[in-house]
Amino acid sequence: NVTLTGTPPSARSGHAGVIYNAKMWVFGGQSGSGWVNDVYSSSDGAEWTKETDAGWSKRSGHAAVVYDKTNVVLSGGWNERFIPSTNVCMLDTINKNWIELPEMPTPRYELAVGIAGSCIIAAGGFNMGDPMDTVEILDMQTRTWRRVAKRNEKQSIHGGAVIGDSMNSFHMVVAGGDWRNNKSCEVYTFKDDSWSALPEIKDNGWATLPDLKSRRSF
Repeated sequence: NVTLTGTPPSARSGHAGVIYNAKMWVFGGQSGSGWVNDVYSSSDGAEWTKETDAGWSKRSGHAAVVYDKTNVVLSGGWNERFIPSTNVCMLDTINKNWIELPEMPTPRYELAVGIAGSCIIAAGGFNMGDPMDTVEILDMQTRTWRRVAKRNEKQSIHGGAVIGDSMNSFHMVVAGGDWRNNKSCEVYTFKDDSWSALPEIKDNGWATLPDLKSRRSF
């Protein structure tokens, strides 16, 4: 058992988290019977610090990514009235201030996100009903959203990651989820704006990713 010290976060679910500057950061979520919008960090999982007050409304089911090394971008989620959000905001971890970004065209929660150069991609999620296959990309240089090719499978609470080092080589892999075929695994090619199927993951799950070189699931 780990003894928590400092100012640890309350027990929660539906929060978002990232690793930045050798620390784990936790953003919002559901705690007890309510939603929260607090921010905590820890370098070892034992000693915690409460960071800057959140510059966004209370939410759960949102997603977070690190952008340009020192910024954390939060996307989507749902509020205490169970309404999906289009809100996107960014924490400048150097100056400890929040910046509002253009809203997502499609409100959603329990989505998968990733970083591809100066672009943030949002795939799937829920929107007051069945899971979605909608995929949208925010260009952080122009601060504009565009809709791209839909996924082959509708899914939410799935795992996602972007690999590659240029727009010609970036791919987003999305796997698992909690809807129908939760063994599904797909890859999005940024260059071609297309999705293709990968071998299904072996066990039902939310975040297992395949070995792309061998096209083998593990």
